Amino acid sequence: MGTPATENNLFRSDDELLCFLRRTAVPRGGSVAVIAGQFTLVLDESRDRLIPLSENLPERSFALGARFLHSCAVSSSAEAHLLLLVDDHRFHAPPLPPPGSAMTRERADDLRRRYYGGPRPVPRSFLAILGSEGLDLRDALLPRGNPEIPPSAIMPASSVLFSRQELGDRYLRHTLPGLLEEAASGDLEPTVETDCRPGDLVQLILDLARRRITDIIFMIQGRPPPRLDPCLGVALYLAERLASGAPVVHLVTNMAGAGHDPGSVRPRGGGGLSTVRRLIRVSTYRPEPDHHHLPDAGSPVLHRHPQAESHHKTG
Repeated sequence: MGTPATENNLFRSDDELLCFLRRTAVPRGGSVAVIAGQFTLVLDESRDRLIPLSENLPERSFALGARFLHSCAVSSSAEAHLLLLVDDHRFHAPPLPPPGSAMTRERADDLRRRYYGGPRPVPRSFLAILGSEGLDLRDALLPRGNPEIPPSAIMPASSVLFSRQELGDRYLRHTLPGLLEEAASGDLEPTVETDCRPGDLVQLILDLARRRITDIIFMIQGRPPPRLDPCLGVALYLAERLASGAPVVHLVTNMAGAGHDPGSVRPRGGGGLSTVRRLIRVSTYRPEPDHHHLPDAGSPVLHRHPQAESHHKTG
């Protein structure tokens, strides 16, 4: 299996980050998908429906993705879209749900179907963010419907949302069986197929590779998922077999608190206040088919960009 070559870079501000992404993740003649604004769904028991929970970190990453898309529109001819992923594999519920409200898979899928098929599944705050950047909903967001993606029982073909539950289901039904066969024959490390469950990230990268997306920017809110490197290794390993080849994946993490004025904390043992600056991290994965093992989490080379670069919004 090919090992993704990993390079890590640290940035002190949103402007510096966006300058870097415009240089490295906007291929000439290619296309880029920015996965940002991932939000969860809350179960409203009183009205028996799902509502989006999109405050704080989802809004921050979506706004950053919209800024990036705006800058691409005014400075590059590359095709770029935002991809809105919904964390719907489980729902947030009130602390004390009423008796008899057990969630079956059938009920959960019915709730998902009604939410995605509703008139306003995209959070209003996200629409306002797009408007502030001069972007239109249909032009900015990558639609789910594509000949390379099979129909879904819970997602309308015209949806501009992607479901983690639906992606994970397709991984388990269609992608995992092949991985199990390769593991049994010794062509794949035996732990790979368990490391990657629920498999939504692997399936999403494969879907985007089939659509000839050449670069993927994944803005992860909070901590990266466990066993992330093996999942990316498997996704790029499978994507290399496609006619379109494997995309380059850029993971943006540690955005909480970054891009704002540095905070001050009192060090242990007392003393004066010290300034603490949180740095935004970008890990870039490029396939290297000449290697035959999964990526080692301890192997990346770290590059720190000491000087921030100015970014002026236009348009």
